[in-house]
Amino acid sequence: MEIVDLGIKNFMEAYQLQKLYVEKRKNNEIDDLLILVEHPPVITIGRNGKIENLLISKDRLKELNIEFYQIERGGDITIHNYGQLVGYLIFYLRNGFWSIKNFINKIEDLIIQFLKSLDINAEKKEKFIGVFVKDKKICSIGMAIDKNVTFHGFALNVNNDLSYFRLINPCGIKGLKITSIKEELKKEILIEKVKKDLAEIFKNGF
Repeated sequence: MEIVDLGIKNFMEAYQLQKLYVEKRKNNEIDDLLILVEHPPVITIGRNGKIENLLISKDRLKELNIEFYQIERGGDITIHNYGQLVGYLIFYLRNGFWSIKNFINKIEDLIIQFLKSLDINAEKKEKFIGVFVKDKKICSIGMAIDKNVTFHGFALNVNNDLSYFRLINPCGIKGLKITSIKEELKKEILIEKVKKDLAEIFKNGF
């Protein structure tokens, strides 16, 4: 597995790069990839998401300089912003060796392992996708697959401004509480360190 660190890049640029990498992976021109990136504020809604989970008008989004896209990943609505680490996984699920469900389970397990290394006790919740600290969600996951190659991935809240989540029903769930590593540790953590340590856990885990 290779790591691609895009630094800060707007959502659509990163999305187009994902599509390019998916085609290369389908043709076996590259290895599996974990792309790490931060996005300026953007709201995305998955293929089965409901627009009523966006709690403000699209005109108001423009005024706030927040982009909005409807895309083909699973899951409902989420928001990305500075200080949140997004990981896009371009993986070939080899001839049914992985199902998409098992693949998502593995991502959750590795995120939980990483958070444990920071002394944050995180967990999965039955019937929900993602990672939680008690009743608060700290990491969302939404995937898509094209001819056995995955794309999209996870969004881990590190130092980001959580007030943005008030603009939506996160993951389509009214009243869902959101937390971050900063919130749990009561201090900021260098996102470069998060990238380094998380990438190592993903490399070993896969």
